[in-house]
Amino acid sequence: MRMPDGSGWDLAQRLRGERPELRVLFITGFSDELLQYGKNLKEKVDYVLKPFLLANFLDIVRQRLKSA
Repeated sequence: MRMPDGSGWDLAQRLRGERPELRVLFITGFSDELLQYGKNLKEKVDYVLKPFLLANFLDIVRQRLKSA
């Protein structure tokens, strides 16, 4: 969720303003960011906490793509 020029949350909101159907998957190693932004997470927005195993990450992506 942290980015050099702002936050992933801000970027996602801007992109979804242009494409409301856009699905978002946040990846973060900072649980405080989820507390800060988590209350605003809406449908079509998911997150993965680091560290994670590649196999687990791929399962999450597959599940999200299947439900799209």
